[in-house]
Amino acid sequence: MGTPFQLPAGAFAIAVGGATRKESLSGTPDQDSYNLSTSPANHNWGSGGVFFDPFSKSRTIDSLYAEVRIPITSPTWNKPGLHALDLTFAGRSEDYSDNGKSNVPKVGLRWQPIDDQVTFRYTYSKAFTAPDLWHEFGPPSVTAASSATFFSGNLGVSDPRLNQTFSYFSGNGNNPNLQPSHAWSRSFGVVISPIPPLQSPIILRGISRKPTPSTRFRTQAGPAVCSAA
Repeated sequence: MGTPFQLPAGAFAIAVGGATRKESLSGTPDQDSYNLSTSPANHNWGSGGVFFDPFSKSRTIDSLYAEVRIPITSPTWNKPGLHALDLTFAGRSEDYSDNGKSNVPKVGLRWQPIDDQVTFRYTYSKAFTAPDLWHEFGPPSVTAASSATFFSGNLGVSDPRLNQTFSYFSGNGNNPNLQPSHAWSRSFGVVISPIPPLQSPIILRGISRKPTPSTRFRTQAGPAVCSAA
């Protein structure tokens, strides 16, 4: 971060940076937990076992980011209603080897109309979240469950099995076709600095968000082993 030059209201501040990282995920089942189609001899657990093949996935992410602060007015100007006003602009660009490229901006405003005791803040930003490797390629998870109503929607009103408790296995699987999630948010806040006898600032804040969810991972639930109680 630096202040390369001065503006009439104060120093122009800028920060830039970059990063690169690698994410990896791998797994190897024990000798009884391979998928039946891959290794029948190593598929030896009973009903309810979790079976998967060895896997290894990775990706790289390169990112660039920058932020600037521009003072518009200064306390030394003694302008009514404009004790201090500055703008902040920020952006981040990330290049995923498996999920494309994202460019997310952020705009901020800070306004002190009279003095340092009351500060208004406003920000607008966008967000990008790539699906994690586990939900794309990780093995399924399976748990035993029971319910008296799970199958009632598929049974007739006179079916003798209605309202009986069934045991079954429910699990979540991966989805290699998951897409990134996008969102935007706006926030507005007021900070009132300590005024005797207060010892800490009063902060009022409002936030609104609008997420755009990605395609979710697969969910499976069914009577892999089903018995009535």
